[in-house]
Amino acid sequence: MTEGTRWDAPQTRHFDVPDPESPLTHFGSRLKDGTWKFIDMPKWRSASNDPYVEVDVSMLLGKLTIDEASMRIRRMSVPDREKRKQAVRYFITGKLLENGYYVLQTPSPHNPDHVSVYGNMDEIDAAIPAGQPVLISEDAHRAWWTHPERVKLSTLEIERRCRDDE
Repeated sequence: MTEGTRWDAPQTRHFDVPDPESPLTHFGSRLKDGTWKFIDMPKWRSASNDPYVEVDVSMLLGKLTIDEASMRIRRMSVPDREKRKQAVRYFITGKLLENGYYVLQTPSPHNPDHVSVYGNMDEIDAAIPAGQPVLISEDAHRAWWTHPERVKLSTLEIERRCRDDE
């Protein structure tokens, strides 16, 4: 992807499935009341300022510290009051794959460790009307992510860490 192009522009970069043993880091926060805030499903069009639908959950390849994850995502330091809220949780690629998630390395020039976690694309593709692009059908993706029998990301995580743990 070249500088200044949109994420949905034609891609020339190479996408790989991470090794099943690879750890993944998911960035989130810990709130004042002690609860955790991690995005457990895509930020749908109504929850995003972008007019295009987001159908994946972003993670980072490797088991990164909170500071490492923050720098890869934000590319700058943050105020101390913000740092206190930051948290990470970890996954193993193979466990996500075993539970129907599609995991792809989707690096960009600004974030070479970016990983996209999609729903089960075979099931999503089967639910899309003929001729409709898979990555644009918000209804089909939403149906998979909100299905009551989907194994939620929160049940597959192997560890959570906040600033108090470091």
